[in-house]
Amino acid sequence: MLYVRPLTVIFLFLLMTSDFKILDSQSEYNHQFRVVGYLPDYRVDQLNLSYIKLLTDLIYFSIEPDGSGGLDLSRINESSFGTLREVTRKHNVRFLISIGGWGRSQGFPSMALNKDLRHNFIHQLKNFCLLQKIDGVDFDWEFPKNPEETSAYEKLLIETKSVFSKFRLLVTVAVNPHTKLGESVYQIIDYIHLMSYDHPDQHSTYQQSLSDVSQQLKFGIQPGKLCLGIPFYGRSIQNWNQAMAYSDLARRFDLSEGVDLVEGVYFNGPQLVRKKVQYSLEKKLAGVMIWEIGQDTTDQTSLLQTINQTLNR
Repeated sequence: MLYVRPLTVIFLFLLMTSDFKILDSQSEYNHQFRVVGYLPDYRVDQLNLSYIKLLTDLIYFSIEPDGSGGLDLSRINESSFGTLREVTRKHNVRFLISIGGWGRSQGFPSMALNKDLRHNFIHQLKNFCLLQKIDGVDFDWEFPKNPEETSAYEKLLIETKSVFSKFRLLVTVAVNPHTKLGESVYQIIDYIHLMSYDHPDQHSTYQQSLSDVSQQLKFGIQPGKLCLGIPFYGRSIQNWNQAMAYSDLARRFDLSEGVDLVEGVYFNGPQLVRKKVQYSLEKKLAGVMIWEIGQDTTDQTSLLQTINQTLNR
């Protein structure tokens, strides 16, 4: 008589049930791979809301420190913010709020350098997340100007995570490729969003992305916490200050497959985006980050669609 181990019987039973599914390790990894999209307050009304389901995380840009330990919420439209919260919840997408950013970081120094103001800011930030029922925050101080401000920023990140962890709230941080944070920050922070764009000349090439990732890994961040940034816009090679949304480029020019340069404007087309996603998968990075999803197209040329097709989702 053939003896069948009890665990084998259970395993065979699960195989025969329709709800049980075995995924190979790569499939599981692809499923967990983060696709993080920023959405600025000034782009909300232009976004095709159905695209949110293609993300794992949506980051609303942004609120600001007011310098006295409070929050400047003046850029938030309550109606559109509520709509985004409902849509993310419907599609099981995490919803975070960005703190600061380019041109919105003036309030960081005075707040972060003062222990009492810093603690008050963290308390208000925590209350905001709980009241709004969002999943966490993404810090983006652009940029600390000296070692004292950098140290204060690290304290802000560590102390925020210490408080937020009690409420299962995420704390992430956006960094430029040359930003080095302390080892203690890398240990406690949930994710790093690497802004691998806005370089001189061709502002976000494949080789530059590899170099940027390599630099951050040397700094000490674990691959599983690092998201590679991908731009959904182009920059002029001759005039760095001239930028154009990918959707505008697609509307004005015939963007053939493999073309990443038109009329002196360098951008990331579908083929290059696919290549960057594949690299991120191979390096076992946490995922990719997008600045920003409001600049995508809404047809077959969509870069967000390209990312999801590459992931076989």
